[in-house]
Formats: sequence, structure tokens, C-alpha cells
Amino acid sequence: PVCQCFNGYTGDDCSQVECPNDCSGNGACDSAQICVHHPETGETDCAGGTGKCSCNYPYFGNDCSLTSCPKNYIVFEGNTTHPLDITLGTQPIIDKYAALGLDVYQVQLSATNGDTPPPWAIEGDEVSQADLVGAAYVIFASSEDGEKARAQEPFYRDSIPSRGVALQAQYFAQEYRSLTNREAQLLNLFGKASAECNAAGSCAFETGECFCATQFHGDGCEFLYC
Repeated sequence: PVCQCFNGYTGDDCSQVECPNDCSGNGACDSAQICVHHPETGETDCAGGTGKCSCNYPYFGNDCSLTSCPKNYIVFEGNTTHPLDITLGTQPIIDKYAALGLDVYQVQLSATNGDTPPPWAIEGDEVSQADLVGAAYVIFASSEDGEKARAQEPFYRDSIPSRGVALQAQYFAQEYRSLTNREAQLLNLFGKASAECNAAGSCAFETGECFCATQFHGDGCEFLYC
């Protein structure tokens, strides 16, 4: 006998849940519930089977069919894993990306990431003000280089640990929103705003393609015609 699954279910025994548009081939589908039995307690823990997508970079959306348009900038803050010492100036950042073959146009630094110190913080104390770290805004010569840097920079790469992991798909949307909001907060430190196509065109999220205003060109509308 062969199972004929109801809509929304799949698999030989119809035990798996379908994801929207099968995640468009751009992500992992949390289709199967996985259970583990613990004999010592008699309990069974189950996870998964939410029918949600966890999208691969750079896709997003409930079916991973959308992608943002190219940008020629990144912004990031230091942390305990990847410290950012702004007292060293901009050259270490320029050298870091030059070693990756990326052409940096400009670097701006901020002494703070915008967080408010806790009430018990002691000025100058690294322990109580450990979360008060610097931030950097980096503009690249092209959106191609900007996108390569964005894919490798820990601030973007590590902020969505659920990306592409089926069992973590339920967390993907919230992590994506948190990263987007944090990026906007950091950009605000430099008087910048997160804008598709460098605010010089419109983005077709279905294709990730910019349609630039008349006087602009480039993958991310980052260049101005003479």
C-alpha cells in the first residue's frame, strides 16, 4: 500500500510537514519532528516539524524567495570574540579587507556602539563596561566587494546561527529581524540609514536586482555618472 498524503504533508508515511514552496531551494525545511526518548526518566523530548524555512545567505522570507540588493557598505561592532580597538585607527580595518582582496573606500569609527552602560558600571572598568565597545562603518569601492565583506564579517555571519539549519528554523525570522534592527542602530551612530540600492534606486527583492535612478549605476547604484 502507498500513502496518499493530505495537503501540507509528505513522506512515505505522511509524517513530514511541507514548507512553503519547499523553501524555493534556498534554505532548509523543518519538515520532520525528531523525538528522543530518555529511559532513565521515561520522558520523550521532541523538536522540529514546524514547517518553517531557515534560509541560506542572502535569502529571507517565509519561503526564502526574497533577497536583499547589493550594498557597498557594512557596519559592525566589536565583541569578546572579535574585539575592535578603535585606538588603533582605521588602518587595521583597511588592511584586514585588503588581505581578502577587497578595496576599501572609507572607514569611520565610533567610540561606542550606542548601548547605555548598566547602572552599576564603573567608568574605565573593562568588566562592568564590557558591552560598551566601538563600532565601525566601512564603505567599499563597489557593492561587489561590499557583499563579499558582508558574507564574511562575523557581525553578519554569526548573528543568525539558525541560518540553513532545519531544526532551528523556528528562530530564523526573529534572528533575521534582530540583525536588521541592530544594523540600523549602528548605522544611526554614523548618521546613516539602511537603504537598498544606496537610496539611489529601487530593489526588486524577488531577484535582488537594483533599478537605479537615471544618474546612478552599478550593481548597488553606488556609482554616479559624470
